[in-house]
Amino acid sequence: MKLISKSPIYALILLMSLVFTSCQKETEAPQPQVEPQALTDSSLLVKLIRDVSSYDGSFDNIVDGASCLAIKFPYTVVVNGEEIAINSKEDFNEIELLFDAYELDEDILEIQYPVTVILSNFSQILVEDEAELNALADQCIEGGDDADNECIDFIYPITLFTFDVNNEQLGRVVVERDSELRLFLAGLDENDRVSFDFPISLLKYNGEQIVVNSNLELIQAINGSVNSCDEDDDDDYNDDDFSQDRLENLLIECTWLIKELDRDDNNISAAFYLSVLNFNSNGTVEYEDDLGGVQSGTWSTELEGNTVLLNIAFDALSPLNSTWTVYELEEGKIKLETEADDKMILQSACAGHNNSAEILQATLEECSWIIKKVEKVEELSELQGYDLSFLPGNVVVMENGSTTINGSWEVTNSGGLQPVLNLDMESGDPSISFAWPLDDIAYERLKFKDDTGDYELILEKNCYNDNYDEEVGNIRQAIKEGSWQVTAFTYNSDPNFISYTETFLFAPEGVFKLDNAMIGANWRIYRNSEQELELILTFENGSNYQYMGNDWEIVEISENLIELVHEDEPNDYDHLIFQRP
Repeated sequence: MKLISKSPIYALILLMSLVFTSCQKETEAPQPQVEPQALTDSSLLVKLIRDVSSYDGSFDNIVDGASCLAIKFPYTVVVNGEEIAINSKEDFNEIELLFDAYELDEDILEIQYPVTVILSNFSQILVEDEAELNALADQCIEGGDDADNECIDFIYPITLFTFDVNNEQLGRVVVERDSELRLFLAGLDENDRVSFDFPISLLKYNGEQIVVNSNLELIQAINGSVNSCDEDDDDDYNDDDFSQDRLENLLIECTWLIKELDRDDNNISAAFYLSVLNFNSNGTVEYEDDLGGVQSGTWSTELEGNTVLLNIAFDALSPLNSTWTVYELEEGKIKLETEADDKMILQSACAGHNNSAEILQATLEECSWIIKKVEKVEELSELQGYDLSFLPGNVVVMENGSTTINGSWEVTNSGGLQPVLNLDMESGDPSISFAWPLDDIAYERLKFKDDTGDYELILEKNCYNDNYDEEVGNIRQAIKEGSWQVTAFTYNSDPNFISYTETFLFAPEGVFKLDNAMIGANWRIYRNSEQELELILTFENGSNYQYMGNDWEIVEISENLIELVHEDEPNDYDHLIFQRP
C-alpha cells in the first residue's frame, strides 16, 4: 500500500504559516486573550478535538466492514455477480437491496481493486488488494469503543491563534471543516502553542447547540458527549445497531411468526407456516402451531462482545433450539443465525397472529410472483410464466411482457384457519379467476388447491425477476442470439408424439417467433425456489406448438445446445432439445 496524501498536509501547514506571518504584519487587530496554559500537541484538549474531528468511516461498513476507514468514491463492487458503480452513499442502497433480495442466501461482495482508502486522520492510502484492506481494517476498534467521537460536532468556521513558547502571537487561521482542523493539528510540534478564539459553538447528536467560552468548558462539553449516542460503528450498515434491552423489549411486546427457518442446509419453513412464538418477561416462551397446539420452553439473551445472542430451548422442538446470533433488526423483523450458518427470520405479528388471511395477504404483497402452474380441471400451460403483482386497494396485475391483464384480489378465511385467495380477472381466456384455498407453503413458493384436487395454482416469489443473477442474465442474452431448431422432442414419454422442423427465435422482447413471424408465444428464464434454472415456454391455446409449453428444467445449455426436461410423474416425462441450425 502507498501513502498518497502526505505532501498536501505539509503544503497546508506551510500555507498556514504564511497566513500567520502576514496577519501579524498587516493587522492591528486586538491581541487575543491567551489562557494561562495555551494548548500544546500533547494537551488533553487537543486529543479530544482530534477525536471529534476524526473522519468517520462507518457510513460504508456494508462494503469494507471497518468504521475507522472508508473507500474513496468512485469505485466498483460486484455483489452476488452484479457489478455496481459506487459513486455516492446512495449507491449503498442498491447493495442492500441485493443482500435482501433472498433472505436466506449467502451474500458475496467483491471490491474491484485498486482503491483509495481514507483513514480517520484524513490521510489517503492506495490499497492494491483485499489482504491490504483487511490489514488496515484489523486496526479498527469496532462497536463504539474507538477514539472517534461522533456524538458531538464543531460548528464552523473556527478561528485559532498560534504562539511561541513566550506566548508571542505568530499567526491566525480560520478552519472551515473537520479535515482542515485535523491537518492543522497534525502540523503542531512541541514548541507550538495554540488558542481558540472563543466563543465556539458545537452541535450535539440530538440537534441541541451549545456554546463554550473557555478551554475548560470545551473539555467538559466533549467529555460529556462521549458514549451518549449510537455511533453505528458495528460492521453493518444503515444503523442496524441495537442493544440487548431493545431486543428483549421487542420480543416481549409482540407475537412473532416464524417467517423462515433453515437448518442443516434444509429449508423447513413450510413446517412452521402460521406458527408463532410468544416471549414472556419471566423467561418462558410458548410455541403455538397452526392448529392451536402449544409447547413451552425458555429463552434468554446475552452479550458476546458487541453481539447480542438469543438462547431458545424447547424439550421437543429441536429446530428452534440454539444460541442464535441476532445479525439484523429491521422494521417488524428479527434475523438470526448460528455459527453453523443456520438461519431463522421472525416477523412481527402484533396485529393478531391467528388471522391467517392477513398473514397470507402480507406475504403476497411483498413482491411479484411467477405463475408456475395453473390447473382448472385441465392444465392451463399458456398462463405459466406470467407475473402476478398484488397491489394495495385489492388491485392485481398479471403480465408477461407483451400482455397485461388487470383484476381484483382478496384473501379471506374459509372456515377455521385456511386462507383463500380470491382472484377476479377482468379479461383473459382462460382466466385464473377462482377462489383458491391455500394448500401448502415452502420457501418462496405458495401452493393453492381445492378439496377435489382438480383446481391447483402454484406461485413462486421472484421479487427482482432475477435481474441480479449473473448466470440467468448470461443465458438470457445467449439464447436471444441467432435461431434454433427442435432436434428432439419427447411428450408424455413418447419420443414420436410430434416433430417440429421449423426454425425458432427467442426474441429480445420475450416473444417466441417462427422465423420472423410472431406465433403468439412467450419465453422466460429464471431461477426457481429450489435454485434450479428453468425455461418457461407458453403458447396460445390451440397452437400447433402448445405441446412445447411447459416449465422446463435446464439440463444443459451451451452456445449451440439447449437441453430441457420436465417430469410430471416418475415414469412420465417430457424432453426437449434445441440446437443451432
